Amino acid sequence: MPVKRKAGARPRRRARSGGDATAAESALDPGVLRELAGYNIRRAEVHMRQQFEREIGEKGLRPPEFSTLVLIAANPLATQAEIAHALNIQRPNMVGLIGGLEARGLIARTVYEHDRRNHILALTPRGAALLEEAKRAVRELDRRVTACW
Repeated sequence: MPVKRKAGARPRRRARSGGDATAAESALDPGVLRELAGYNIRRAEVHMRQQFEREIGEKGLRPPEFSTLVLIAANPLATQAEIAHALNIQRPNMVGLIGGLEARGLIARTVYEHDRRNHILALTPRGAALLEEAKRAVRELDRRVTACW
């Protein structure tokens, strides 16, 4: 049975098999969205996150884990609370994230001698090696994704 459409309505295009929605999206006129910084920034962020998860995820790192390792490496005396604050990660989420990194042997926690309620975080040799590998991959990813700018 044929599908009835409203007069003047454009037929919808289906995405190609394999979940590629890009073909369907490109057929749409974005209208004013193309002019809005917030919309474009969000689209860029989604694209970068997808690429990061695809490429860096193979190394076993999610974006918050990568960011945490970077801050630990760059700030040797930073506490767990300071890193959580810098990354805007809620305390319960940070506890789980740090626990996971520690369980994988990527970081070590020691009690801060001046305030026993805080922990000082440090990369282990395994964590430092993984971070260096990931930083190279992230820089290459960033270069590729931003090459059109």
